[in-house]
Order: sequence, then structure tokens, then C-alpha cells
Amino acid sequence: MKYLTTLALTFCVVCFASFAWSIRRLFLQPLGMLLRMKILSVLGFVFFLVQVWAIVQAQPNASASSMAGLLLYLLTLFLFWSAVPYARRASLSIAFTPSEPVTLMIEGPYRYVRHPFYLSYITFWTAGLIVSRNMWLLIPLAVMGIFYWSAIRQEEQELSRGSLQNEYRQYKLTTGGLFPRLRTKKRPIRECSASGR
Repeated sequence: MKYLTTLALTFCVVCFASFAWSIRRLFLQPLGMLLRMKILSVLGFVFFLVQVWAIVQAQPNASASSMAGLLLYLLTLFLFWSAVPYARRASLSIAFTPSEPVTLMIEGPYRYVRHPFYLSYITFWTAGLIVSRNMWLLIPLAVMGIFYWSAIRQEEQELSRGSLQNEYRQYKLTTGGLFPRLRTKKRPIRECSASGR
């Protein structure tokens, strides 16, 4: 079914193009692009090409795995683009940029997960693995996941030590990092900002 291959390739390209757009147009780069981010970008592009090749080789069909992979691509786009307006409003910096966070976002997708962008990236690499049924794509998922985990840890440490640490502590109690919490207490905080940008 060539149309499913075309659909999978289209979703894959649109997701990756969205990520590339965010690097250039969405996230601030006050210190330029740091080495870890450059490495992440190069690896991401290489792994993207590998994912495209794997999809072409697999020729997705009407199987459950192909359908699940396509749905994950759609979830990727939903997560990513639903977080964009909040990132723009908060003037978020690109990954690995050391900074004092001045905004704690808890609206939109941030109501459910603390890191919707990283979740969308992980969902993207998982989608390629599932739609192509190519186990070699576990390598990009693992490598990119390590980079994302490193960026998440840095950002969480900065939030835990910064001027919003009390609000962030409360936020962490009610909101999962990459996966929504099924049972949470009512959130006692509002979206807030510290002095700064």
C-alpha cells in the first residue's frame, strides 16, 4: 500500500521540519548554539535520514503497527504545536543553555506533562521504530533519549534552585515529567513569572 508509505514519510518529514523550525525560529540562543546542541542536531539529522530509509524499506501496510506508528506521528505534531505558543510567550532558550528560569508554565500541554517538547521528540523516534518495524531504530531512540534526559535534568535542576523553586516543587507533585499522572491533587499554583524577561 504505497499511500501508507507516502503518508508515513509525509508525517515523518513534517515532524522533523517542525523540530528544525523550532531551533531556528522558536527557541532563543543567547549563547549561540552550544556544542551539545550542535551534536544533537547533527545526530538528529542523520537519524532522521535513517528513519526515512527504514520507512521506505518497510513499505508500511494496514497492520496494527503501521497504524500505531502513524497515530504516534500525529501525537508528536499535536504535542509539539500545542506547546509552541507557551514556549513563545515564555521566551524559552534552546536546550543545554544555562539560565535562570523566569517563567513556570502550567497551561496547555504543561498541565499534563512538564516537558511536552521532549515528549514529542521521543514520540517521534518511537513512531519511526513502530511504523517501520525496524529494530535498528532503537539506536536513534536510545541515543536521542540520552540527550533529552540530560537536557531535562539540567532544566529541572535550574528550576529547583531558582527563584521559582517553591512553585516548581508544588508543580512536580501534581504533574508528571514525560507521562501524565493519572491521579493528582488539585493544582494550588498559577502560571507565574519571576523578575526578568
